[in-house]
Amino acid sequence: MPTSTERRHTLDADALLALAMSRPLVAERQARSVLAGRPAPIDEAVARQALGIVLRDLGDTKGAKVHLRRALRLRREAGDPVGVADVLSTLGITHALAGEVSEGIACFTEAESLVDGPAAGRVLTRLGYVLALVGRHDEAMTALSTAVPLLERAGDRLWEARARNNRGRASITMGNVEQADADFAWAEEWFGLQGQEVEQAIAQHNRGAAAGAAGQIPKALDLFHRSSRRFEELGVFIHEAAVWECWTLLAAGLAADAQRRAADALALVDRRRGQGAVIADLALFAARAALAAQEPDAARTHARHAERLFRRQGRDGFAHVARSLQLEAALQRGKRPHRGDVRTAVDIAERLSALGAEESTGARLLAGRIALSAQRPEQAVTQLTAAATSRRRGSAIDRVTGWLAQALLCRTMDNPRAMLAACSRGLDVLEEYRLTLGATEARATATTHGRELVEIALRHAVATNDAHKAVRWNERLRSTQWLPGSAEDRADPALVAELAAVRDVSRQLAEQQGDEAALARLRRRRDQLEASVRSRALRREAGPAPVGGSPAARTRFADRWRPPAGTALVELFELDGTLYAVTATSRRTKLHEVGPADAAATSVQHGQTLLRRTARGAARHTDQLLAAAGQQLQTRLLGPAAAEIERSGAQTVVLVATARHYAAPWTLLPVLADLGVSVWPSSQAWRGADAPRPPRDGPGAGGAG
Repeated sequence: MPTSTERRHTLDADALLALAMSRPLVAERQARSVLAGRPAPIDEAVARQALGIVLRDLGDTKGAKVHLRRALRLRREAGDPVGVADVLSTLGITHALAGEVSEGIACFTEAESLVDGPAAGRVLTRLGYVLALVGRHDEAMTALSTAVPLLERAGDRLWEARARNNRGRASITMGNVEQADADFAWAEEWFGLQGQEVEQAIAQHNRGAAAGAAGQIPKALDLFHRSSRRFEELGVFIHEAAVWECWTLLAAGLAADAQRRAADALALVDRRRGQGAVIADLALFAARAALAAQEPDAARTHARHAERLFRRQGRDGFAHVARSLQLEAALQRGKRPHRGDVRTAVDIAERLSALGAEESTGARLLAGRIALSAQRPEQAVTQLTAAATSRRRGSAIDRVTGWLAQALLCRTMDNPRAMLAACSRGLDVLEEYRLTLGATEARATATTHGRELVEIALRHAVATNDAHKAVRWNERLRSTQWLPGSAEDRADPALVAELAAVRDVSRQLAEQQGDEAALARLRRRRDQLEASVRSRALRREAGPAPVGGSPAARTRFADRWRPPAGTALVELFELDGTLYAVTATSRRTKLHEVGPADAAATSVQHGQTLLRRTARGAARHTDQLLAAAGQQLQTRLLGPAAAEIERSGAQTVVLVATARHYAAPWTLLPVLADLGVSVWPSSQAWRGADAPRPPRDGPGAGGAG
């Protein structure tokens, strides 16, 4: 029997290492089978490297490093510089994925010094991946753009496909979506030709990511669905692919879909007994998505699960974020906080601020809200003051959050003038940055903050019985329903590129923690992109300024809103569950409290049902039923505003309805029965129509009666 040093090398190294990326479960079985025998040192090195790749991609970086270090030692002992460089590159990626970036870069530095030609191209392919991972995108593009021609000239199509796939990912962050899609498509084709099925599915998924970054959501979702189905057929789960799909859904405003996708991915990983780090990341995302979808119970469940895992893994920063989401879910659910909640919220905010986490401003705002709800004004003032410092610096969402904190702070300190100024400035920021906020997962938070800024001002208008202010702020609320950008926005190639980069950088920031240098680079890149998109949007002046959006507009508002003679204007809005109406006639403008908004919505549904039954001939005593329904609708939709319309003597009524009440059968209302009625989504839209003529009867062009 030969000794260990005499055992012959019989393993096809390239085949097994390729199999680790194509059929990882098959590769794992083969590698363990090799190690169970008496392999030659080189065969053992190859088997351990293959096993390291499989374990790394399953999320077990600790186990992967054990095998890779042994493989590296064997390669060094064999005096094989190309093999040493190859294992060092695999180990470098593994270190980076474990958060050990400096160790990973050191591996690549040594690997680069050992090889040239196509072997150097293989090293640069993996180095580019890591550089992009840690936010060094310019360096990543340089490395990958050097690797592609090296591998192309050598005819190494498999590694050229890998280099192009990695370059495509970096191109998305740089805003070059067309280049990214071309690289992904090339890689997908060549992976298929070489039988690299998992990598082919990854490239297909990446094409979906490029489409999502470009705002082509249907195309993105189709590609995600096809690649996910392929992953399932191959028996693999790609954590990063699932997370990227979820981010795309959330950025598109499909929060409920994002939450369901994350929950499905969690269930799949759990069935396959996946790594805790993967489960924790998915659970945290599911909690974020559930909050955006207004599902606080699901958010709390996912966030608690994530926190337990993060604590166990020593990932304290993410554990603090998960705990913060639990508190936010409780607040969203309407739970009254106690002093212990205040202490916890303040502690989390302090810790996240000390870490420089992306969530620190939001955590300060949350702590301030909780303190206000728990009637702890001193602590609320401290936290809101800290959150408000971001209103003039940092990211767009941090600025909006800062202005909301400032508005709450001024309300707490009984300074209504400053409070209204903060509300107005916060909405200005939303409008200025609408394209970038609408392109990222921050869209749900931005919309919620915008609504709350308006509601703070509306409450003041109602409390002071100021009809003009009520309408002006309600119109600003309607004008903030702008997300995402329009199709015209997506037709601008330069803008598409910048928005694609914003999406990708925002995703990376949410996943990054602990690496201060990487965070700083990503934040600088995000701030530059947001400023550029804002500047482009302001120069373009794509649409009319929102009502009340400038000082001049605010001073002219009362005159502009007054209807012509013979017309009554009625604008409805909801606030804290109550329906209000503002009437404007030739006589005066008046604010009316109508009643419960839910009751009005129920009456609308009943009225619609009755009309359908009448149309089918299914209703008896039709005249009496319609009269009763009309009277109830009038009471619940207009209340005292009906008498104001009657007193005005108007022949035409313009109704600006809320979304829930827009489709009401308005002509059933007795006060409107003999009048010309038109229904509009906003008074600004009505005013913007081309010389509208009062209709003689029935519903007007603006809506349905």
